[in-house]
Amino acid sequence: RTPLNGVIPPAGLLLESSLTAAQENLVQTIQHSGHRLKSLVDDVLDYSELDKNKMVLETRVFSLKGVAEDVLNACATAEKEPKVAIKSNLLGVEGFGVVGDPLRLKKVLLNLMGNALKFTASGSVHLGISVLNVADDLVEIHFEVTDTGVGISHQKQQDIFGKFTQADEGNTREHQGSGLGLSISQLLVQAMGGTLEVESRIGRGSRFFFTLSFKQTATPAEVPQDEERNDEPGTALLPHNILIVDDSRVNLKVASAILSSLSQIPTTAKNGTEAINLLKKGNIDLVLMDVHMPGIDGLETTRQIRRDPTNLSKIPILGLSASAFDDDIAKCMNAGMNGFLAKPLSKRDLVKSLRQHTSP
Repeated sequence: RTPLNGVIPPAGLLLESSLTAAQENLVQTIQHSGHRLKSLVDDVLDYSELDKNKMVLETRVFSLKGVAEDVLNACATAEKEPKVAIKSNLLGVEGFGVVGDPLRLKKVLLNLMGNALKFTASGSVHLGISVLNVADDLVEIHFEVTDTGVGISHQKQQDIFGKFTQADEGNTREHQGSGLGLSISQLLVQAMGGTLEVESRIGRGSRFFFTLSFKQTATPAEVPQDEERNDEPGTALLPHNILIVDDSRVNLKVASAILSSLSQIPTTAKNGTEAINLLKKGNIDLVLMDVHMPGIDGLETTRQIRRDPTNLSKIPILGLSASAFDDDIAKCMNAGMNGFLAKPLSKRDLVKSLRQHTSP
């Protein structure tokens, strides 16, 4: 993901500046292509973690209705044919919460809905979530995505969940993608205790479905809102002195530009030793610390800062890394960091973290 930090964030900053219509269109193309490439990289990394059984599912209370709304909102803004309608049917899933991993569940549903929209030229794509059974504090939930698209042959259905496989194969394949979406979705559903299945006929559309059991809670809890609905970057922040520590000049330049656009005051350091020396001079309110640096890496630099007997040890430190799996984040927290931001750096995530870790 690291090289994309020099593509996606700068494109976002350019779109905030004064551009001609032609320039804006070109930058939007760069940004869109960057996000597509990031999605492909994420798929490969996710599959690697799942294939090695290294991915750890989260356990928290969430709302099935909230997950469905996030998926439908994301699909409403996705590219699709104008003659395709997006429909949904949520039966009995309101009024209670469940315990599980809402982000991984949402990823599965987004993959299935995205594929359905990709392979449907007219008609509809439908998301269905319903309660099948309730026993004591367990609730059995059925999920399905159906479409009126091109359909999948019986032969292809045997291979559709394999890695790097698509129903539309060949040198003239019309629909682009990594071929990992269904494989990742199957592995995620299996990790959550279910099996992803398919029914399809050529020219009649497809139906993907699975059933999961959750522990039920008495009151619903809303799933965290999508990034697009969190902490608008345009909302003013009080200026703070922010130290950016990274061995990459590109990353230092990008982070400095984003902070400056938020009326923050950036200072840069190329390594851990330089960062500690700057911190000892004072006047730093927060540190953005790259985790992987030659010499003293971000984790060891953080440990040294936390061992300092002065107020230096109390400065908020946020880890920065393109490797953003659960164990990577845990290592940052264990080293004494206060939070974590994944690369490519998201301006919205940065705004949220600055609000959380700096004084108003």
